[in-house]
Amino acid sequence: MQAITQIECLILSNSSLLKNYESGMATDENVGDDVSQLVLSQLRSSNPSLPHHVLARRWEAFISHQSSEGKSLLLRSLSGLSSRYLLISKNKVEVKLELFGEWQNIMSRIGGSAVVAYAIVDSVSSNNISAAYEDVSKVISGNGYLRPLIPEVEQYIQDIGLNDVHMHLGGATPAKICWHRALVNPVEEIQDFSNGILKPSVARLVACVDPDLTPSVLLRRLRTASVVRSALINYCVEGVCEVNLHKILESDEINRDVNFHSGDVISTKLFGNESGNYEIAEIAWICLILKRLIASWDQHLAVLLHYYLLVQAQHLQLLVHREDMVGFDAFQAVTYTTLRGNAEKIFYDRFSQLHGKYANSQIRRLEARFAPLRKWKQIEKILTTILVDYLKYRNFHSSEARNLGELIGCVKSLPENRKFMQLTLVLHFLKAEWLPAKGMRHASLRSLLKEQVDAVVHGIRLIPSILDIVRGVDAAANELYAGPDIFAPIFRICANVGLVRKTYHVGEEFDHILTGIGSVIDAVFLLDLKNGDRLGHAIAIGISPERWLRSMPSELFVKRGEWFVALLSSWVACRERHGMQEVAARLLAEVNRCAEEIFEESLSIELLVAFSRHRGLWPKFVNEAFVHGKIVDVANDEWQSEIERVRVALKENSGVLSLLSQWSFDENLFSRSEELIGIRSDFLGADELNQLQQAVSEILVEKGIIVETLPTSNVRMTAYQNIEDHHVFRWLKIGDNSFSPDPVVKLALGSDDPGIFATDLASEIYLIYSVMMTKHKFEKHKALSCLYQLNESSLSAVF
Repeated sequence: MQAITQIECLILSNSSLLKNYESGMATDENVGDDVSQLVLSQLRSSNPSLPHHVLARRWEAFISHQSSEGKSLLLRSLSGLSSRYLLISKNKVEVKLELFGEWQNIMSRIGGSAVVAYAIVDSVSSNNISAAYEDVSKVISGNGYLRPLIPEVEQYIQDIGLNDVHMHLGGATPAKICWHRALVNPVEEIQDFSNGILKPSVARLVACVDPDLTPSVLLRRLRTASVVRSALINYCVEGVCEVNLHKILESDEINRDVNFHSGDVISTKLFGNESGNYEIAEIAWICLILKRLIASWDQHLAVLLHYYLLVQAQHLQLLVHREDMVGFDAFQAVTYTTLRGNAEKIFYDRFSQLHGKYANSQIRRLEARFAPLRKWKQIEKILTTILVDYLKYRNFHSSEARNLGELIGCVKSLPENRKFMQLTLVLHFLKAEWLPAKGMRHASLRSLLKEQVDAVVHGIRLIPSILDIVRGVDAAANELYAGPDIFAPIFRICANVGLVRKTYHVGEEFDHILTGIGSVIDAVFLLDLKNGDRLGHAIAIGISPERWLRSMPSELFVKRGEWFVALLSSWVACRERHGMQEVAARLLAEVNRCAEEIFEESLSIELLVAFSRHRGLWPKFVNEAFVHGKIVDVANDEWQSEIERVRVALKENSGVLSLLSQWSFDENLFSRSEELIGIRSDFLGADELNQLQQAVSEILVEKGIIVETLPTSNVRMTAYQNIEDHHVFRWLKIGDNSFSPDPVVKLALGSDDPGIFATDLASEIYLIYSVMMTKHKFEKHKALSCLYQLNESSLSAVF
């Protein structure tokens, strides 16, 4: 992001400016030393390689620039961003294709409505707010997130539709919907934030957004922003604004500790009893305020609008994974703030948002994921809510359906219709952190998973038609918490009752690229992935090893046990691969060293291979067999099948049960396996890592396993600097991202958590298209053909 863009984003989002307004120290035209210092401090943090004078000159040029915006920091920032990133073509506003990746990053910091409003202000001919709403409706595509508009791509989206195979229903709601809800009823919308902020990851996120932010401060700011919005909309309607920010901040309705409900001023003033688009309404009233400020400067209006936008940006940064906050911990913090909680109880809004403005849904097939709970009644309630709202989206009246089975029957009866998206669901179990303690490794997670899978099995036994809607299983969340071995029995039990399709989040977050690669291998073999099954992310086998090594320090710290099992799995996978003898030898030497340190004895490689192969057994049964020499049968058919697996392992190699039992129950072993050890990032060089990645990719190709690729999510999570670096171009064999002889891995595209990443599947398509056209100089027909093939590959991958 250029320094000038950083300045403009700071003017529209910085918490210090917000506090200056609240203290009465700032006006929109007042560029004092405190403002200069905070801007320069932020610029230095974002640009450590640039000397101070370069950044200072950039700031001086910005504040001294004279134009139609005068001295207003607000107008200059909006003008700069809109002219740099947006254009109006054929009476539609769109993002410049070559800058779309940068625009997406900006949208993780500011709301964007005011930037769009500035770009189209001349398209709003009337000062009447209802007429302005109609004018804006004609200029905004209305398909959710602003994007480039390439006619051929848009026509394809309308005619054929896109296929999203990886989208979590939790985390899909756009921040702008949460913003509107928070202004209408702030107390209710942030009521759980006080609990969320107690989590360390959320506390770190809040400290990055605003070190002084507390739940009470956020509530007061939302109340203030609500009153400000009402005042500005009333000005648009009546031409009079009788309040200023200072009066609002000191008013009783902002500061008293009682429930606050402003009423839905947008509906009241614009829509009456009809429905409408809140995003367009927001842009419309901001357009009218900007028209007034450009025509005749009004300090009070400018301060009110600027304050409103600063609060909006702060709220957004608690809901969206910012581009400068890399890693799963930062992502998880956004999910833990709880600020989406109430909005995400309503699935209809998400289906409508994903559909878009046009007649046909921009999504053709949606494979959406949801998490099961402990009890069947809880799972039944979630499924019922999802299906009722989906039927409402399909304009189907489900009031006569008396239970979940009948709702499923209603969904099955719907004819396939290109106008609407087709919905299927995937259960995703959640990984959870294990803190070494007495008892079994991952005891609490395993206990939870057993309750959940037993509830799922019970539900499918009661209503077999669930399998017509819920098509597969997944395990998500931070993979540093738990590996595929924990979920292997759960996936097998699901398969026993008909949930045979599997996908798994893996190779996304890793302490070392080799532990990421090892986790991918474990997912393939321990979960017994077959033709048509999928892996989510798999960054570890796609990212350029050279790029990863450049981005890492020379030494990384990894848990000894994770390092051991990852290298063991990697050795098993590559030991017989042509040309990998040297890599295999290095891996084996390290495996033997770690095994002796963990188990405190020298072990044969045959026994270690058996240990690797059987790590997915249920530990309780393993321990019974090891300690007592036998396992007591259970009445439950699904869990009895797990007992039989342990008995088979006992007959094949009784020694392996000793290792497995120690691994899962020996507290002294826990301390050794969980100890952090220093490992050189270049334990294997770039060429050797590339060989290993290709060996694993060959396994995926041989087995027919598909990789779900999620560009925006991956860029925000990893060491990628921008979308151009993303490994999807390696797998598509485009440009210098590809390596010979990379296998041709089958891909499917997904949006992951579109609300949290401020994206959607159409935006993901355009990001890929923009790189092909601008960096790799593709002919348009070649780029389009590549996109169409990727979308068709996604369709064929749907469970």
